[in-house]
Amino acid sequence: MAGLVAGNVLATPFAAWARALPKGNGAAKSAPAARALPSSLAANTARNLGPYASAEVGGRNITDFSGITYDPVGKRMCLFGGGHGPSQETDIRVLDLVTMQWSSLYPSTPRSQMTIANGDSDLGRWISTNQPYARHSYNMTVVAGRRFYLFTSYGQADHLDGPSPPYGGRVCWYDFGAGTWSYSQYSAAQTPWAYYAAAVLDPLSGRIVIGGPDRQAGVGNIWLYDPATDTFETGPSFPGAIGYAHDIVYVPPDDSFYVFQSDGRVWRLTLGRPNVAFSNVVALNVTGTPPAASSRCGFAYDTINKKIGGNVTNGTFYTFDPTSLAWTSSIIKVEAGSVGSPNQAFHCLEFDPVSGCFVSLGEWSAPATWLYRPASASPGGTSATSPVEDLSPKTIRTSGGRALPDPNRGGT
Repeated sequence: MAGLVAGNVLATPFAAWARALPKGNGAAKSAPAARALPSSLAANTARNLGPYASAEVGGRNITDFSGITYDPVGKRMCLFGGGHGPSQETDIRVLDLVTMQWSSLYPSTPRSQMTIANGDSDLGRWISTNQPYARHSYNMTVVAGRRFYLFTSYGQADHLDGPSPPYGGRVCWYDFGAGTWSYSQYSAAQTPWAYYAAAVLDPLSGRIVIGGPDRQAGVGNIWLYDPATDTFETGPSFPGAIGYAHDIVYVPPDDSFYVFQSDGRVWRLTLGRPNVAFSNVVALNVTGTPPAASSRCGFAYDTINKKIGGNVTNGTFYTFDPTSLAWTSSIIKVEAGSVGSPNQAFHCLEFDPVSGCFVSLGEWSAPATWLYRPASASPGGTSATSPVEDLSPKTIRTSGGRALPDPNRGGT
C-alpha cells in the first residue's frame, strides 16, 4: 500500500482556494522597505518583513514547537504547526520569497467542524476536509518533489469550544499539484520514531533521513523513509542519547548530515547508500562558543558561505563550520526602520539559496518574519563565484534503489 488517500476529500482542489492571510496583531513593526529586494539588505543585518500570525484564534501560537521548511521549486517557505494549545489551524502557510508575502494554500478547517464526531484519530484528521489535526511539527516537515511531508504522527486537537477528539495520527503528505492530503499505511503505533525527532531530505537518493529517539523515548536510531513506496528502513542507533530538541542538516561538499542538539553538541552522519544499516554516526569534538541549551533548535546550510547557521537567540546568530568544527556567534544588526530584534521561535529557521539570506520567525509574543544576511555573504546571494546548489531530488527511488520519475515534479 503506497499510502491512504482518505475519503471525504473536498471536491474542489485546495489549491484553488489560495488566499492571502489576514494580518496578525502584536508583531514587531516591519521596516518601510520590508518589500525591498533582499539584495539591498546589508551583511550581518536583519529586516523585519512583518507578522506571520493570522487573525485566527491563537494564530500567533502556530510556531509552538514547530518549524518551517524550504520549497525549492515553489521558491517559498512552508509552515504547518500549532496543536496542543490555542492554535488549531490546519492549513499550510507559505511565504513567497519573491513578494515576501504570506498566504495560505487552502482554507483551514472551520472551528465549528472540530468536533468529536468529525475527528479521525487513527489518521489524525478532520473528516469533512481531510486535513490533518494541528500538531507541533518540530523539525519534521520536508518538501520532497512536489509533496509537503509531515513526519510527526501525533495530531493534537485541543483547546476547542467543546470536547476534543483523542490525540493521534499518522505521517501524512500534501500534494502541491493535486491539492490533496494522503496518509501513511503505518499507524502511529507502527511508526518507530518519536514525534519530536528530526527529518531531512537526502537529495542524492530522494529519500528522507529521520533521526532521533524512538517512540519509547529511548536512545533512538536513524531511519530512511522512501516516499515512492511509503516504507522505511532502520539504520544504526545513536552513540548516546540525542535528547529532545534537535535538527539534522545536509552539507553537500562532504556529503554528510550534521545532527545538532540545542546546546551545541554535534554528530556527523555518513549515510549508507543503498543500505542504511551501513550508516555511521560519530560525535564531534567541537570548539568555540555554542548556543545555550533550550527548546529552540533550528539550523540550515548556507550554500554561499558553506557553513551552517541558526538558533537566533535574543539577536545573536550562531554559525557552525563543518570544516573546522568551530562555533562562532554574531550580534545581528537590525536594519534602519525595522523595530524589534530577531528571536527565533523553536525550530522556525531556514535558508533561501536564491537571496543568500536566512528566514526566521519570531516568538509568539512578537510574531515577526525576519530576513537575515550573514556577515560574510555578499549582497545579492548567488554569483559566479558563489554557486547555489539545487538540493531538490530529480527522481524518487524505490526501496530497491530503482529510480522513478517524480510525477509531481514541476507542479504548483
